[in-house]
Amino acid sequence: MRGRPGVFRRWMRRRAEVAATACLAAAVILAPATAGVGLAAVQSAIDENWRGSYDILVLADSSSLVSTSEAATLLDPNFANTSAQPIPNDLAEAVDALPGVALAAPVGFLGRLWDVRDFPIVQMPAELLKQDPVRTVQLRWTVRTDDGLGSRIADHQVFDFAINASAWDGISDVHSGDPTISVASHVPVDITLADGTVRIGFWPLPTVASTVFAVEPQAELELLGDNAPAAMHDLLAADESLTAIQGGLGRWPTGENLSSIIKAGGADFDRWGIDATEPALNGQYGRDGQLAPVITASDALPTLQLTVDFAISGPRSTGSSGALTDAGTVTVDAGSELSPFASTGVVVPWPGFEGGEPTTYVQPALPTGVGSTVLSSPPQEAPPNPDENAYTLAPMGMLRAVPLDRRQVDDGRGVGQTQTYRADGAPTSLQIGDAQASGRGAPLIVGSYENDSLDLEELDAAPLGAYDPARVTRLTTGDGTPVSPTQLAPSLTGLGIVAQPATAITSITGARALGVADPITAIRVRVADVGAYSPQSMGKIIDVASAIEALGLQAYIVAGSSRQSIQVWVPDYAFGVSDPDEPQVVSDLGWVELDAVSLNVAQSTVSTLTTLASAISAGSVIVAFGALPLLARAQIDKNRRNEPVLRFAGWSRGARFRWFAAEGAPGALIVVLAALAGWLLAGSRGDETPGALALAACVSVAAMAVVLCVAAASSYTPASRRPRLVKRGRRRPRPPVAVLAARRAPMMVASGFLVGVVSSAFSMGVTVILLASSTASRTALGSLLSQTQLPFLLASLVSGLLAAIVLLCALTSRQSAASAVQASTLTRVGSWSRAPLNTLASIEIAVLGASATVVVVMVAVIAPDSISPLVSLGPRSGIALPALATFTPVLCVAVARVIGERRALRQRADES
Repeated sequence: MRGRPGVFRRWMRRRAEVAATACLAAAVILAPATAGVGLAAVQSAIDENWRGSYDILVLADSSSLVSTSEAATLLDPNFANTSAQPIPNDLAEAVDALPGVALAAPVGFLGRLWDVRDFPIVQMPAELLKQDPVRTVQLRWTVRTDDGLGSRIADHQVFDFAINASAWDGISDVHSGDPTISVASHVPVDITLADGTVRIGFWPLPTVASTVFAVEPQAELELLGDNAPAAMHDLLAADESLTAIQGGLGRWPTGENLSSIIKAGGADFDRWGIDATEPALNGQYGRDGQLAPVITASDALPTLQLTVDFAISGPRSTGSSGALTDAGTVTVDAGSELSPFASTGVVVPWPGFEGGEPTTYVQPALPTGVGSTVLSSPPQEAPPNPDENAYTLAPMGMLRAVPLDRRQVDDGRGVGQTQTYRADGAPTSLQIGDAQASGRGAPLIVGSYENDSLDLEELDAAPLGAYDPARVTRLTTGDGTPVSPTQLAPSLTGLGIVAQPATAITSITGARALGVADPITAIRVRVADVGAYSPQSMGKIIDVASAIEALGLQAYIVAGSSRQSIQVWVPDYAFGVSDPDEPQVVSDLGWVELDAVSLNVAQSTVSTLTTLASAISAGSVIVAFGALPLLARAQIDKNRRNEPVLRFAGWSRGARFRWFAAEGAPGALIVVLAALAGWLLAGSRGDETPGALALAACVSVAAMAVVLCVAAASSYTPASRRPRLVKRGRRRPRPPVAVLAARRAPMMVASGFLVGVVSSAFSMGVTVILLASSTASRTALGSLLSQTQLPFLLASLVSGLLAAIVLLCALTSRQSAASAVQASTLTRVGSWSRAPLNTLASIEIAVLGASATVVVVMVAVIAPDSISPLVSLGPRSGIALPALATFTPVLCVAVARVIGERRALRQRADES
C-alpha cells in the first residue's frame, strides 16, 4: 500500500468533479443565504413601515368598504369625509377603556355647509359722484376656479347700474335703503356711502361648500405627534377655557359683553389672535348661542379668482353724452378671503382706488350631509392597467355654481355647472346660528393651519380622515387616449370626485354646542406594547379588535395595510370653458385612479415572499442536484475502465468498493458541510429552521447516496459492459460516425432532458417571481417589500441555474476527455479527418438541444396557467424567456464540448 496517493489527492485530480462540487456547494449555501438575507431585509423594511398613526379603525357599520374579495379587502380612505352612522358616546368611552388600548382618537363628520352666500362689495370713490351724480357703471364679472384640468369659468355676468345721486349733498353718509342715492339694475342692489367710499353689494360669489369635523384635541395631538399643527394646541386651550366658562355660566345672557366674560374666565384672546369684532362675540350667531372653538384650514377650499372689468360713463360736463369708458380691471383672490361660517364681504376696489376693510356678516347656512361615491361594475372600455380593480362612478346630477341664478337649466351646459358624484345627504343636526336665530351654535375661530404642511407619510396606510382625502388622478380621456397623469381638485360643491378635506375642525365638546349630540363617526385606535412586526404583535392587535367588535362595532385592522390604486371610469363630466360665450360640454372624463386602503397587506405579502423564497431556494438546490446522476454516470464509466486493473491486482470487490467510495468522500463531505452552513444561515429566522433543516438533511442524504451508488456500480463491471469479439461477416457494420453517435445518444438525451428541466424550472421561477412582485406592487407597502426581496430571489434562482450549467459543463468536459481517446485513435488509425469529428459533435449538440426543447414544450403544455410563462407573461416574453434559458446552457455545453475535445486531442498528441 506504500506509495498509494491519499484520498483527497486522488479527488483533486478529478477536476470536473471538483468544479461540480464547488459549484454545487456554492448553490447549497447561496440559495438559503440569499433567501435569508432577503427576508431579513423585508423584515427590516416592514418594521419601519407596517404601522401607521394608529392600528385599528373603528366604525359603526361597514358602509366604508369599497369591496371585499379573496384577493383584497378595500376600505375607503375618505371614511371620515362623508356622513356616517354615529358611534354612541357610551360606546366610544367603552372603546377607550378597553385593555390594550393606548390611544383612542375620535373623529366625526358634522356636516357640509352649503349656500353660504358671500356678496363681494364693490368700493368706488365718492368723488366720481361729486363730479357727476348721474352715472352709468358697467361691471363685467368673471369668476374662475380650477378643477385640476385647468382654469374654468365658474360664473360670468354683466351688470349695468344707473346711479342717481342728485339728492346727495356730497357730504352726508348714506345708509342702506336711503333713497338719497338710487340705483336701477336688473338685480337687487344695496348701496351705502361713508368715509368717501361708495359700497355696492349686488351679486354673490359662486357657492363654496365647507365641511365641519370634530376631534378630541388632546387625543389628536397624541395621534399626530410631531405632525400636529400648532393650531391644534390653540383648539385644546380654547376648548378647556370655554368648557369651564360655559359650564359655570350656562347659556350666554342676552346683552352681556361676551368678550369681558371670556377674558374673566381666563381665555387668552391675544394668543388666539381675535378681538371683539369676531362674529361669535358680537351676537351675529345669536346672543344666546353657545360658543364652539374652531380651527380652520386655510388651503381646504378650492381656488376662486374674481376678475372685474370696470366701465363708467364720463361726466356730462365733458360732453360725453353717457358713453362708457373703460376704467380698468381688478382681480381679487376671493378664495383666500372666504370663511367657513360667515360671509366676509370680499372687497373689490375701483381701479386705482384703495378699498377699505371687508365687513364680516352672518347669513343663514344650510347644513347637509355628504354621501359616499357609488361604484358599480366597470364599463366595456378596457382600463389602462388590467391588473387593478376597475369600477364605474355613478353621477348624481348637475349643480349650478350660483344657486341664486335661476336663469340656468341644470343640464351641465351652463357656465359654472358641475356634475356631482356624491349624494347631497339630508340635513344634519349641525346648527349654526344667525342674528335672528336663538339657541344655536356660535363657532369661534381660534386658529388656522394648512393641510399641505402636515408631513403625512406616503406609506402610512392609516388615513387620518380629516386632513388627507384620497388623491384622484386622471389617466385617460373619454375615448381612452392616455394623458399625462393629472391630479384633480375638489369641486366648489364639495360633492365632486375628490372628497373635500376638513374646512373647519372643532372639539367634541364644541360639536355638542353646535347641536350634534353624538358627533363621533370613527375612532382611530392605537394598541399598546406593539413593537416590530411579528405574529405576537399582530396577536395583540387582533385581540383588541375582537374586543371592539364584541361591543357591536366594526373594527378594521389598518396596521400592516397599504394604499392601493383602483381605476374608476367617470361618465357625464361637465367640462369647464375659458370663454363665457361657449357652452360647457358634458361627456366622459375617462379613467381616473384613486386610492383605497388594502387591508392585511403586510401579512399577505410577507407570507407570500417567505413561501416564495423557501420554494425558490429549495428549487434551485434541487435543480442543481438534478445534474448529479449524469455526472455520476460519467464517473462510473471512468471507474469501470480502472476496475479490471484493480481486479487483476487481486483486490476484492469490497476493497474496490471502498477505494471508489473514498474517492467520492471529499466531494460528499464538502456538500454536506455546505448544506449545514446553508441550514445555519437560514436558521437565523426561527420560522425557517424546520424547512432549512429538512433541505440540509435531504442534500446530505442525496450526496452520500450518490457516492455510495457510484462506488457500488464501479466496483463490478457486468458482462454486458465488458469488451467482446465480434465475428467478421455476421453483419455489415454501420458508419463509424453513426455508431459513435448512437452510443452517445442516451447520455446526450439525458443531458438534454436535464437542460429542459432546468430551463423550464428557471422560466417558471422567474414567472412566479414577476407575478408575485406585480401582485404585491399594487400597494405601496407591498411594492416596497417586493422590491426589497426581488434581487435576492433572482440571485437564489440564478445560483441554482449556474450550478446546473457548471455541472453540465463538467459532465461535458469528462465526456470530451473520453471522446478524445476515440477521436485520437480514429485520426491516427482510422484516418479520420476533422470533418467527421465536427459532424459527430454537431449531432450530439443537436440531440441535446432537441431533447431540451421537447422537454420545455411539454412542460409548457402541462404547466398550470398560473406559472406558465406563455400564459402569464404573454406570447413574446413567454417564448423568449424559456428560449433564452434553454439556449444559454446548450451553448455553454457546446463550447465546453469543443474546447474540451480539442484540449484532450492536443494532450494526447503531446503524449505520443
